[in-house]
Amino acid sequence: MYAAMDVVTIMDFKRLQLNVMTYNELINGHRIKNAMDEARKVFDSMVRYGCEPNIFSYNLMICGYCKTDRVSDASKLLQRFDDKNGLSDLVFEIADRAKQEELEPYIVRYDMLLDGMVESGCFNAAMALFHKIYAAGLKPSVATYNIMMEGLCSRGLS
Repeated sequence: MYAAMDVVTIMDFKRLQLNVMTYNELINGHRIKNAMDEARKVFDSMVRYGCEPNIFSYNLMICGYCKTDRVSDASKLLQRFDDKNGLSDLVFEIADRAKQEELEPYIVRYDMLLDGMVESGCFNAAMALFHKIYAAGLKPSVATYNIMMEGLCSRGLS
């Protein structure tokens, strides 16, 4: 990651403006290394320098938080996005994009978020997101259903 940050420093020195794709690559690099505090610094600097995070910026952060058992941070960021754009809008926008590109990999990202919510005891939030995913027309995978069944079983609702 240090080499990537060196490139950013050079870009800054040459007064080249970073765009959302550049920031997302940096966030993703930190996310892959489970360095979510560093990823959050990059995310916050985006906003500070006038670069608006997009749905992929939020998705990278939320998935990274869930992967590192920081579901509370994921929920706060999800709430921030919802306050700003509407969570339903995010779900429907991702579903539309997936349909246009004939892709279904976005459900995997929701699986990560759902799994993090279920594992941390946020089952009601997971269930609400599950319903939004279904309403948006994304087809839940077997893994999605397994995550939700695990949550039901852990709550004694089998």
